Amino acid sequence: MKLEEKAKRILGDTTHLKVLLRFYESDSTFDSVERLAEELGESYASVRKAVSDLCDAGILKDILVCVGRNDEGVRIVMLDRDNPYTEAVFNLLKKIESVC
Repeated sequence: MKLEEKAKRILGDTTHLKVLLRFYESDSTFDSVERLAEELGESYASVRKAVSDLCDAGILKDILVCVGRNDEGVRIVMLDRDNPYTEAVFNLLKKIESVC
């Protein structure tokens, strides 16, 4: 059984879990919540809420990067590897994965 299937059985099929699994499987950043929502096949509102909650917990970072002369900003969503909650959640996912 794949990690995603097993994790959904244990933790529930939520957008929060899909976001966590996305960053667990690939440590890449996203330059928009819209793009992340599109990749996950979820609504923008659901992904925005999940990202916001995971940022509040310190697992993700949502950073505004200014580009161009007009100070137009781009929001970058990335994993906060220095947060102990990130380590704890990823250790749980590793444990689930090792049993699969």
